[in-house]
Amino acid sequence: MTADRMENKEENPLLANGLAFFSEKQGGKSSAPAKAVAFSFGKQGGKSSARQWARIFLRKTRRIGMKKLEIIIKPEKLEDLKALLDSEEVNGLNIVNSMGYGNQKGIIKNYRGAEYAVNLLPKIKVETVVTDEVAPKLIDKIVEQINTGHIGDGKIFMYEVEDAIRIRTGEHGVDAL
Repeated sequence: MTADRMENKEENPLLANGLAFFSEKQGGKSSAPAKAVAFSFGKQGGKSSARQWARIFLRKTRRIGMKKLEIIIKPEKLEDLKALLDSEEVNGLNIVNSMGYGNQKGIIKNYRGAEYAVNLLPKIKVETVVTDEVAPKLIDKIVEQINTGHIGDGKIFMYEVEDAIRIRTGEHGVDAL
């Protein structure tokens, strides 16, 4: 079916019903039976372009993966990290002040001649969600720019994100980022 015919609901009964049928291809052979995928259009009776139809169809049939990055850094590196995330066009972030320690188990400080063991150090945790394609490149840039070579530079934790939902509009997945 051509793109011109896909956008016309009168000529395409699949679009009129809001259903698209497709067969999964495995090694060039069609697997039995065809799957039905339901989707809805933004406006009832309105025309959707072939590009919009394809985007909706792909969104419903294949999932674009997302990763949550938790980046724990020294407080003095926050502005550098924010500038880096802005340059990489990360859509949003959450910043949390925290206290903790890693392998160094704190530090010993001298104050007016007395030694103090400070085992909880101030840290900043930055959380953001990005697509699977962006995550590895972003991590490499963070490690390159935030690294000072000293103990306590921080850590990056990466988690799979099943879904994201924008509360205001109800959008799901990457569209909600």
